[in-house]
Amino acid sequence: MVSGTLYLAASPFGNKLDISDNLRYWLENADIISTENYDKTIQLLADENIINKGEIQKFGGFPLEDYNYIHGELGKHKYLLSQLQLGKNVIIIVDEGQAGIGDPGALLAIVS
Repeated sequence: MVSGTLYLAASPFGNKLDISDNLRYWLENADIISTENYDKTIQLLADENIINKGEIQKFGGFPLEDYNYIHGELGKHKYLLSQLQLGKNVIIIVDEGQAGIGDPGALLAIVS
């Protein structure tokens, strides 16, 4: 049984003023930020003066047909699931669109 919480979030499109209070809160307080675009997420955190003392990791960003990508992503899914089971709060933030629909968080959202 999963005891942590998985949050799926989209980064603000073009206008950083679109960042919600909820997204700001979870970026500050999540134990793990798993991001599709590491550099953009780091820049968003810096621009918004958000300090997260947890772990930030890259998630996704390669073609789904690539075997190494699939193998690596399944490992990340297993790791994130294990952290959720330990009670950690995880946020997956994607570049554009909603996480878990057509993005790297889809499988994790289904199995959690």
